[in-house]
Amino acid sequence: MWDTRDYDREMVGLLSAPTIQQQYAEYTDPRKNPQAPIVVYGQNSEVETKVKAISMLNTGEELEGETRYTALVRYTKQVRRAGEFSPITHWAATITFAYRNEPMRLDDRTKNPLGFQVISYRNDQEAGGL
Repeated sequence: MWDTRDYDREMVGLLSAPTIQQQYAEYTDPRKNPQAPIVVYGQNSEVETKVKAISMLNTGEELEGETRYTALVRYTKQVRRAGEFSPITHWAATITFAYRNEPMRLDDRTKNPLGFQVISYRNDQEAGGL
């Protein structure tokens, strides 16, 4: 199985503002967070996510000299451990982002050509009926 942790860390760094980068680093560090993904899921689990819908909640809002956008991303998550699948759970993430034309290495620019950066986010498990 391909280890995605280094790739994920790189992409979060590339697509996120410094405060979000720091939050991610603390969240994924098992020395600082007993609920870090590597602790919760272990080495041999897989978490599959599927985006169900993306809804823009605004068309751009001027704040602190830049245009910020907010989107609601609804998705499902399912964990597989030792060939067993957990029940599918439903989630909603509210993400505020901006396009920042900050200097970056050429290979980073090919991964993030518009300078997309997450400024804040909230992730909630959905509850309810069908």
